[in-house]
Amino acid sequence: MYEVRITKSIERGMFNVDLVAWERNGSGVAHGKAFKVNRKSADKEAARVADLYNAEIVDKTKGD
Repeated sequence: MYEVRITKSIERGMFNVDLVAWERNGSGVAHGKAFKVNRKSADKEAARVADLYNAEIVDKTKGD
């Protein structure tokens, strides 16, 4: 099972996109797909990766 995460970068106004591969035992490994990109680029990359891996997009920036 795969998940695409959008998270805030430490640089203000920038975002990171990671592909997380979950295993049956509950552990997961994250693969960086985009670093320090603007929101538009992060959304575009997340959609591209989610389509390739049939993954759900999880936006970790909501509620902050």
